[in-house]
Parts: sequence; C-alpha cells; structure tokens
Amino acid sequence: MKSSNLKGLVLAGAMLIGTYAQAEVPAEYFRVWEGFKRPDLSQQKFLRELPSFMVDTVKLYGGQRALGNYIVVMPPENKPSFIPDELALVTLTSEVDYRKIRETPEGRAYSAKHWDVFDRGTSRSAPQFIDYQQTRPPVLMNGLAYDMVGTPIDWAMGYSLVYIGLRKDGISSTDFLKHLQTHIELAHHHMNPQGLRGYIVTAHENYVVAYLNWTSKEAHDRALASSGGQAVLADAGEIMNPLMYQEAVQVTAGAAVETGKVYSTINNKGDVTMKALIVVTSHGQLGSTGKKTGYYLPEVTHPFFELKEAGFQVDIASPIGGKPPLDERSRDLSDEKNRKFLQNPTYAKLLENTIPLAQVRTTDYAAILFAGGHGTMWDFPNSPDVQRLASGIYEQGGVVAAVCHGPAALVNVRLSNGKHLLAGKRVTGFTNSEEEAAELTQVMPFLLETQMIERGARFEKADLWQPKVVTDERLVTGQNPASAAGVGTEVARVLKAAQ
Repeated sequence: MKSSNLKGLVLAGAMLIGTYAQAEVPAEYFRVWEGFKRPDLSQQKFLRELPSFMVDTVKLYGGQRALGNYIVVMPPENKPSFIPDELALVTLTSEVDYRKIRETPEGRAYSAKHWDVFDRGTSRSAPQFIDYQQTRPPVLMNGLAYDMVGTPIDWAMGYSLVYIGLRKDGISSTDFLKHLQTHIELAHHHMNPQGLRGYIVTAHENYVVAYLNWTSKEAHDRALASSGGQAVLADAGEIMNPLMYQEAVQVTAGAAVETGKVYSTINNKGDVTMKALIVVTSHGQLGSTGKKTGYYLPEVTHPFFELKEAGFQVDIASPIGGKPPLDERSRDLSDEKNRKFLQNPTYAKLLENTIPLAQVRTTDYAAILFAGGHGTMWDFPNSPDVQRLASGIYEQGGVVAAVCHGPAALVNVRLSNGKHLLAGKRVTGFTNSEEEAAELTQVMPFLLETQMIERGARFEKADLWQPKVVTDERLVTGQNPASAAGVGTEVARVLKAAQ
C-alpha cells in the first residue's frame, strides 16, 4: 500500500472516530475475532500491516453508525503458540446491521482483506455467541463466546480491560472448562453489583479470554480489593495462570501497535454515571369515592434532589408510562424542592412523559425508589413489572426503596428463593394510625402496615406525621411524606458504601 493511501486511511479513520464517538451505541451484537498471522509474514511485518486493517474495520462499521467499539488485543510475545497473534472484540448495534454491511461490496472486500494478514486455516470468529443469563448452558463449550451480563451497553464508555488466562498443568481440559464455568458465574455474582457492566468470555480447552467493562477504574479497583473480588482472584488461581490483564488504551486506528497491549479504537466517552429510578403510580381514582388521587409530589421531588446532589442520574417511570396522575393536594409551590423541580423544564418533562415499566431493564439501575400517593395501593401490589424490577434490582446487588404508600410495591415481591422480600426485614411505611387520621381506612383496598407485617416484616414507626427512615441492608423505607428526603439521602449513602 502506498504511503499516501495509508495516510488517507488513517486520517479518514481519525476523522470518523472524532465525529462518531460521542453518540451512545449500546451493543446488541458482538463479533469475537481470533487471528493468527500468516506463516509467511514476519512479526515485524504483521505489526506494520495490522494498523491499516484496523482503519478498515472502523471505517466499515463506524461509517454505518453500527460500531460501538473495536477493542484489539495484542498478546505478549512470549505467549504459547496456541494463543492467537491478535484478538478483537467488535461491538455492534445489531446482527441485522452487521449482516447488511457485510453484504455490501465494501463488506465483501473487507472480508477478503483478512487473508492478506491472517492465516485462513487457523484464524476465525467465534462461531456462536451465547447470552449466558438467558440460556444458562449446562456446560461451557470449547471455542464459544458467552455474554455473561446480557444487557446492551456502550463499550466506548467506562473502563475496559482484557484478561487472558492459561490452563494450569495437571488440570484436564474437561475439568478446566467445568471449573471455568463456576468461576465466571462467581465473578459475575460478586462483580456485577459493584460496577461490572460488560463481561464477555471466550472459553477454550487451554485458555480463556475475558473482555470486561466497568463503570469506572475506581469501581474496578474497589471491586478487586473487596472480599468478593479477592475470592474471585483466588478461585482463578486454582485453575489458570494469567498471561495478561491489561486495560484498553486509546489509539487512533492506523497508529502503530505493539505486543502486550490492549487498544480501544473509539474515543472513550467517560465513566458511567450510576442510575436510580423513581416509580410513581398510574392510578388516579380514590377507590369508589369518585375523588381523584395519584402520586404525592414531594415524595418524588425530595428524594430526586438528594440523589442528584449525590451524583446519580435519576429517571422516572410509572406502570403504564406517559403523564401520571398527580394528587393535586401535594402541589405545594411553597415547598422549595417542588418549585425547583416544576420550574426546571428538563426535570418537569420527566413527570410529563414517564417511562413505561415494561420498557425498564433491571440492569440499567443501581436503585429503584417507589414514591407514594394513595394511587399506589391499587396498581403497585399486583404489577408484574413492579415485582420484576424490585426483585431483580435487589438480587443484582442494588437498593430497593419506598416511601409512604410506596411500600405497597413490595407486599407481593418474592425473591428467586421463593421468599417474600419483606420477610424478616426491618421496614416502615404509612401506618394504620396515619390512614385513620386521614379518614381513608375504609377506602383503602388494604392497610399497608397490616399487610407488610403479614408478609413477615418487622414494622417500625414514629408518631403521626413524624419522619422515620428504616434501612435493612439494601432495603430502605420511609414512613410518610416527611421522610421522603431522608429516604433519598439513605439510598445514596447505601449505594456509595457498596461502591
């Protein structure tokens, strides 16, 4: 290739990356490449040829807005011969986009160009990509790739690393794959709640390659130093020796590469902000009274600002989405936080067009907070999406919170072991005495305090209308509207402590 042509490719790749990288590109599809250089290429020539191939990859997929990231792994020179000379993870918007691009003339030319650099007989893409959480395979298969998290993320955000581990002498291939499966499940169990967003594993009978993406380097470092992280490292040491564990460094496609490095060809978009979800009711009728009800505004605005000020991104959802009904008695504009929220167009829009719960993924959020208002007593308890999100976020290590009548969301939530989430937990919520004082005891479909106790909760309460917040590990509850800010503060504290 002429130097002028190569220079043009490099500049085109750099320009493309600069303009494209800021858009968020959650990856629904992956390609994992394992390339062995052609035998007739020297190592030096292979390293010289590879950058132009990287440019072509970024141009082909990035030019169609299909590329999330292209992570290139160059194993160290002292690697065993069965380890590829180059590995890559290509994260893409969808398999449909990938197939369309590969069928274009440019896509076919790109496919053919592989063999200018790589050995046709030994190089390959993983033949199958498996969503581990959905399929729960009984065994790991040699040569297959597994997505251990299963949630689409943008791999150009956060902090990415690659691990290559070699099977220890004296361990059979069968035992290695068997233990490897329990190991990656252990790693997912301990690390996902601490900020591991992406975890893609390619299993082989002699080695494993793991691509990992964290919310931040700080989250990674804390997780490895934790007791769970130390357990994961100790378990890995029983079956494999590390060949490399390297963070992905930024490189412009076309720049020189060297062995023992991992490269990210898309500009990093920064650390991932932890997200919390506030859920409000979609029910606006107060039983058979003919009166209106809905969500209680300060039970949204007060925790909202506590979470925002603690650095969290906050979204708002409701069972059916759209504009939820507001209990107009709570529209108190003398309340500073109510006024500040409603007068901010960006914030106010969150309540004008709430996210339907059916569209919410548990893995998108570190915490879920169910705001109160009498409407919750009708649509929260039996909502499958409320139960799915509360149990899912709790079991992935997140925080579940509720205030006032919001704990109505929790009365029918069961965990994967079949037990009620509330069983044995210290909690609070709108009390029977407060319901009586509001003269609504006979209107309610059930009494919240009574129902929570029947589910095995250890109910605590303060005097009428006094603030009361109870935390039991990762379950945070507040008694009444006066407790709303305290619930937000406590959710932020528990999440920060977990980090």
